[in-house]
Amino acid sequence: MSCPRALALALTAVFATPGCGSDDDVVDVVGDPPEPVISTLRALLGPGQLAAVRVDLASKTTDLFDPTAVLSDAAEQAIAEAPSWLRRRLRIRLAMLEPALQDELAALITDAPDARFVDEIAFSIANTQEHDLALDDFDPTIITDNAAAIYEFSEAIPYAEVVDIGGSGDADRVSTVSYDTLDADGVSSSFSLEPETYYWWVVHPKLDHEELLLVDPTTGEAAAAPTGVHWRRYVMQSSEQSFDYRDHYLLREPHDLRDQDLGLSATSHLTDPTIYPLRVFVDDLGHGLLVEVDLGAGTLLATTLDMAQAYADGGASLLVNLVTYGNTNVTLPSNADIALVMDSLPWGQDVYSAALAEGAMVPTIVDSTEFATLDLSAFDKVIIPSDQDASLYTAVAARTPALEVFVQDGGVVQLDLHTTAPIAGLIFPNAIEVAGGPPAAVVEEGQPRLWDTIVDTPIVWDGIPYEAMSGDRPPVADGMAMDLIGWFVSQNMYDNVAEYRAVTGIVNAERSWYPQRIIHNHYGNCGELGDLMAAAGRSALLPVRVLSSVEDHCWNDVFIDGRWVPWQVSWSDGATHIDNPGVGYDEEYGGSKTLSGLYTIRGDGYPEDSAIAAHSDTVTFVVSVHDLADRPIDGAMVLFATEAFYDPEAFSVAGVEYTGADGVAEMTLGNGRNYWFYVSSLAGGWVEYPVADHDPATIKIEQIAEASETTAGAVFAQDVVLDVTHPVIAVQSLADPGAGDQAVATIDAGLVDSWVVGEGFFTEGHFIKNVTGATARYYLLTQSAWDAMWAQLPFDALAAAEDAASLQVPSLSVPAGEPLWLVAYNPNVTETLEVALDLEVVAP
Repeated sequence: MSCPRALALALTAVFATPGCGSDDDVVDVVGDPPEPVISTLRALLGPGQLAAVRVDLASKTTDLFDPTAVLSDAAEQAIAEAPSWLRRRLRIRLAMLEPALQDELAALITDAPDARFVDEIAFSIANTQEHDLALDDFDPTIITDNAAAIYEFSEAIPYAEVVDIGGSGDADRVSTVSYDTLDADGVSSSFSLEPETYYWWVVHPKLDHEELLLVDPTTGEAAAAPTGVHWRRYVMQSSEQSFDYRDHYLLREPHDLRDQDLGLSATSHLTDPTIYPLRVFVDDLGHGLLVEVDLGAGTLLATTLDMAQAYADGGASLLVNLVTYGNTNVTLPSNADIALVMDSLPWGQDVYSAALAEGAMVPTIVDSTEFATLDLSAFDKVIIPSDQDASLYTAVAARTPALEVFVQDGGVVQLDLHTTAPIAGLIFPNAIEVAGGPPAAVVEEGQPRLWDTIVDTPIVWDGIPYEAMSGDRPPVADGMAMDLIGWFVSQNMYDNVAEYRAVTGIVNAERSWYPQRIIHNHYGNCGELGDLMAAAGRSALLPVRVLSSVEDHCWNDVFIDGRWVPWQVSWSDGATHIDNPGVGYDEEYGGSKTLSGLYTIRGDGYPEDSAIAAHSDTVTFVVSVHDLADRPIDGAMVLFATEAFYDPEAFSVAGVEYTGADGVAEMTLGNGRNYWFYVSSLAGGWVEYPVADHDPATIKIEQIAEASETTAGAVFAQDVVLDVTHPVIAVQSLADPGAGDQAVATIDAGLVDSWVVGEGFFTEGHFIKNVTGATARYYLLTQSAWDAMWAQLPFDALAAAEDAASLQVPSLSVPAGEPLWLVAYNPNVTETLEVALDLEVVAP
């Protein structure tokens, strides 16, 4: 084959030429003259690339022109071992990476510890942006362990089971999850996910904005294992090697007591209060021995443990941590005003004053008589010590209403109820009472762990919408997963950002994308709650996505039995909402907002915008993008904007969509808003429209609809012509086969699959998205026409189909004395095509 470098370079303005066939590609065809000469090829074509097969009837030889990226041997082996439906997408992704990284990722597939994991591993590699895979701190074992954890958790979770369809050697094997649930009538039922939903919204190791890294929960920075952890296993199981998120602040500050034998005992236990508490220590039967309750803006602590006696005897310093504890996960400042209410020294020593002195704090000591009229508002914290007479505890119980108001207003109350005095029957704040005798054991519990929360859960959901399940509710061990996961998140996220700033004095509070860090911090607004809910839900094998609105809110959807169900936990140890479309706060559902757009980011960076109709009335925009030659432009990014929520003189992105093969992008947005749009394309000719009052020097977009026009159900169409002509090759005319010796050609050329390879708007790197309706250009050329095409000269074709899905000709007269080329050319801007070429030529 002749493929001079000069000719290849001459065509770079039209299509890429990554390689040409060589003499090594020539195949001798043995047989009598009536035997056909056949050349076939299956190739991947990037934008502007072509593939071709050649048949030379005279010499009975064939040749190929295949631009498919050549990968490392290890990568080729991994692709061969991946399920067939993933191979092309995997090839596209690996071709974006350096050979050494190709080999490293390929080994995850070829050396998978369990053949069941191969599809999950291959999917994760193929659909993770090259930016993440090439990060300096990226650890490839994330992908393998992520898959292994899914199968491990499937064996333990009663309501969900991973189901593999096809054996490990089956080229078409896929996996899914089967769930047990109830319908709205309470009848047991089950459903399974479509495999695509399983892979994207259960398997993928990325949630949305975060980079794919092992993260140290204590710093939020990338770190090697075991200090660095991935969210799936960490949120489900926690980690004693990194940071155990179950460990309460009381065991960490100011004294680190996590690895000490505290040697604690108790005289009794606490009854369940009105608001379900965070149980730091429990007895062997699960009764609370040291609990924390978020009551309004403040904190209530209650215990029956003998901490003061242990401290008096020179034991562990848990008493110091308790008396210096402030309002939720903070240590009180040394100048805090503390009331210590006691009639006698506990255990004959002033242990509470001594413990406070370790924090440089000096209490105001009052007796039970003074306490009866004490102005609680003058103090930050009120401590009721242990080992007091019944009369003091009776006086405290008498002021329960005042103490509850004090806590609700932001104060802290500590009730040490370890005493030999008869106090059973007294009711303390939050309806706390003491009961029973000494427990058989004292067990640390701390923050709830997801594994312990759901391990006995029989169903996903009972099919009933729940407008708001109180954050103060107790967990129901044999309840439903959506309830218990919501409870788990709320119990681990008891402060919003403003509350955290108020109690810590940290003005620039951290806002992390990483669930590992979020659950360590135990505070956050809707963004952190949405990320942690997604991590917890996916760890528990539920298909969960994070929704974000321009109007400053995030929540979740979970895919249940064929539809996305809204799912939200409100901040500050708040309620869980299930199947309540009002969680978006749109005015259509009684809220105060006029929602514009909702988006969720797939693990590969593709922004999906399909959720707004579940939360608001909508309008539809249809934008058609063409070049100056009226050719549709695929893969153009169409950005829709509206006024920013907090600054109407600025813009916020309401949604992003990409044009399909027909050059059309369709976007559904909320009604009642002003909308602008902007179009950009790799073809060039960006549309730029200056807009008054919106800084035309930096933002150039055009208004597409005014708020008065965007009534429910309205449809707006917009044609956009880019100021560019996208270069493509085109046949001049169909050629006559001539009067010489004739042969008969059979042509079968067509598309097998097609993808848009586009740049993510919210993340770095490329997404790969299957598209329909793609087309290519097909030509059957003589050798002279082939040479003319490469020389960028007009050329004729014996057969042609332009902008078509295929070219199929069962019988065509062709010249017998000249080599023939069957060409497939990709004229698109961003689409990658898989084509199959089959050319058969036989002498008459």
